[in-house]
Amino acid sequence: MAKFNLASSIPNAIGNNKFINSIATKLGFISDDKAYIKHFDSYIGPNIYHRHLDDYFVCCTFCCHLKKSNCHSYCFKCGKNTYEECGVLLPGTFSFTGNHTNDQESDQPPWIFRTPCTGFERLSEKKYFKNFNSYIQSITVANYEAMEGIFTGISRGKSPCHICASVNIEIYNHCLSPDRNADNKYCNEIIEQISAKYRAIAGMIKYVE
Repeated sequence: MAKFNLASSIPNAIGNNKFINSIATKLGFISDDKAYIKHFDSYIGPNIYHRHLDDYFVCCTFCCHLKKSNCHSYCFKCGKNTYEECGVLLPGTFSFTGNHTNDQESDQPPWIFRTPCTGFERLSEKKYFKNFNSYIQSITVANYEAMEGIFTGISRGKSPCHICASVNIEIYNHCLSPDRNADNKYCNEIIEQISAKYRAIAGMIKYVE
């Protein structure tokens, strides 16, 4: 059976809908961000979910025991108390605030790069990305783009350099070269580079090939 390539199939689907979305946007029916959220919810997200099922992938961000923390509006905590420290979901920005991770609590790795415990229980498909949704549309988009970049190596058709740069500018500078087209090249190094920064277990998160 041929192996499904999530990374290569997503941009094709985006391209198929590009004309319709552009017309709708010009006519004022739907914004670019809303079109992206709709596309993520209907295609990118479900494919990531089913890929995780196929690979038996576990991650704290998709555990039903991870809850919003009362300490900060952008923090989450472990309901199983495996980790006492609260923290953010993704690298780069504090979810629900837009603050940079260097502002505070940057010594704690994001939940997506923490080692899951034996108490992991996967969220259902309909609720799989609930922790990444915000009443502020731009934050939801940023979270979705980060997940697309981390799990597929591309974000909105571009190499997700902004994620590495937000974690550590040295990672970005190390990878950047004059002959690299960062706009349309898949990055299969993002997981390795960011995992090393957060001292996460190698291979805990993997790029979909």
